[in-house]
Amino acid sequence: MDSARDAIIDNVCSLISCRAPIWPQGAGDETGVSDTIAHLGIRNVTRSQSKSSSDVLVAEITDLIRRYEPRLSQVEIDVQESSESHNQLRFRISAVMETRQGDEAIVLDSFLDLSSNKLDVRKSNLV
Repeated sequence: MDSARDAIIDNVCSLISCRAPIWPQGAGDETGVSDTIAHLGIRNVTRSQSKSSSDVLVAEITDLIRRYEPRLSQVEIDVQESSESHNQLRFRISAVMETRQGDEAIVLDSFLDLSSNKLDVRKSNLV
């Protein structure tokens, strides 16, 4: 279970760290690539320091995890603390980890500093 959890954490870090290419609105829809890895990553690269921006960012992260991390289901993200003056976001990812050994609840405490592009995702002791 620990190796599966570590692999999931690595993948979640990669998903959150990815920056999607800047495509024109609707690009890829006609070719069918809009929901593929060609559009992988967070699209909102110009973020302001507001509550609405953190909501958009959390929605994007949730969508990325649901789409590209099939070992997690029932994904929910709760914003723990936001330091808008420092462009930082603390959030908790709660999900069910599905492995061959069975299902297990997983909680990942996360910290994202948008100014320095620092990301920290850790397993929480709270489950």
